[in-house]
Order: sequence, then structure tokens, then C-alpha cells
Amino acid sequence: MTEQKSLKEAGYYHLIWSEEEMRKMHSLMKKMDKDEVYFVSMSARSKYLGPEERKTLDLGSAEMFNRKLVKEDSFDQMNRVIHGLQVSEMAYLSRGGTPIPLHCLVVYWCINTKDSRKALKMFMENSIDALFGTSLAKGLDSVLMNCYHQANGKASLIDIDFDVPKEAGLDLLKQCISEMKDKNVEYHVVETKSGYHLLLKRDTLKFNYVEVVNKYDKKAKELFGNKAEVIKNKNEMIPLPGTFQAGFPVKFIQV
Repeated sequence: MTEQKSLKEAGYYHLIWSEEEMRKMHSLMKKMDKDEVYFVSMSARSKYLGPEERKTLDLGSAEMFNRKLVKEDSFDQMNRVIHGLQVSEMAYLSRGGTPIPLHCLVVYWCINTKDSRKALKMFMENSIDALFGTSLAKGLDSVLMNCYHQANGKASLIDIDFDVPKEAGLDLLKQCISEMKDKNVEYHVVETKSGYHLLLKRDTLKFNYVEVVNKYDKKAKELFGNKAEVIKNKNEMIPLPGTFQAGFPVKFIQV
């Protein structure tokens, strides 16, 4: 954490704490088809700010910004893209013109590929609207990234999001994993600031896993209240292991 502090004092965001953890994520990535890419995004989460900070900063649309594509299978390519997010604090500004605090920043990684042809088709439709309609043509760079975000490729991983109390919810996660093990499911667990992501290898799911997820979602609500949930993460974006999530070192854990 001292390295993170020193870089921030120097005026740069330090987002990476472990390239080894990033390599673990890379090892789970399927080889890209010729038109596929991986998608990564910076996000500023207002829930990690205090009440006064929310008023002062006015994050606005900073929920997702500085989106990038990883276009090659190598770890070096992935590593370069993530390192490229570590920029001067003057690059990430709130609508009020002040630097976005490091303690609310998250690097989100899409666990499955995006399809460039699907993205291009959506982009062309939006471009025509910009050319002949009322959309602003100068915003097309953002539109292209919106299209990539929506253009899902072939899924190799399923993400089950355990949004539960960290310590008390761990036992529930272990129960679910025990059931997955009995069914010979290959899995990996990512610990985040507010819970866990259970990554399941799709081709090892030979049963109706949705019923299992729904069962544990019901248990979570019974144990921890209606704000707790265990759900399939449909947008497939998770805090990237090896980076800081609002100051928390996101990592793989053995469960």
C-alpha cells in the first residue's frame, strides 16, 4: 500500500498491486477468435465516497470511463493496457474539475470476450443516426465503446456475484462451492472489497446451475436481509484481480 500512496503523492494514480494476480486472470481467458477482443474500463463509484465528497465532486457520468480494448492474447498486451490506465491525476476529473479520489476508483474487467463485428454493426447504426439525425457526431468515440460493451462474444466463464457480508457470507459461499465440486464444476474465487465473485467454467456446467444460484440467493436474503444477493452477473464485469478496488487489493483466494 505504501507504493500506492507514494505514486498518488507524485500526482499519478497507482491502480496495480500485483501482476501475478493479473496473470491468474489472464490464465482463465479463452483464446480470442479473429474478431474478438477483451474489454476493460475505469469506474468511479460514488458509494465509496463520503456524503460531503459526493456533493463536492459531482461525479456525474464517471461511473464508467477510459474504456480500453485488449486485442491480443498475450499477457504483455493485457499488462500494457492496464498499466496505461495509471495516468496523471489531472486525467480523471469530476464534473467540478477536481481529480477523482483514488479511494473510489475501480478497474473493471470483462471476463468474456466482445465481438467486434457485432460492435461494428451497432456502431454503423448509431453513425447513421448521428449523420442524419440529432445525435452529436463528435461523441462517436464514446458510442463505439458503448457498442463494444454490449457486443458479447463467446462466453467461457460464468460469474456468480456473492454480494454478502465478507466474513459471515464466506460460509454461504463455501456451501455453494461444495455443491459445485460435487458436480465436478471447475471454479475460481475472486475476493473484492464488498464480497466475492465465483467464476465457473462454462463447459463444466452440465446441470441447471440457475436453480442452484436462486437457492443461495434465497438463503442470502434469509441470513442477511434483502440487500444481500447471490446472482448471475449478466454484464460480466468484475474488479480486476491484481488491481485496487477503492483501495482494496482484489485477489484470487482458495476456498
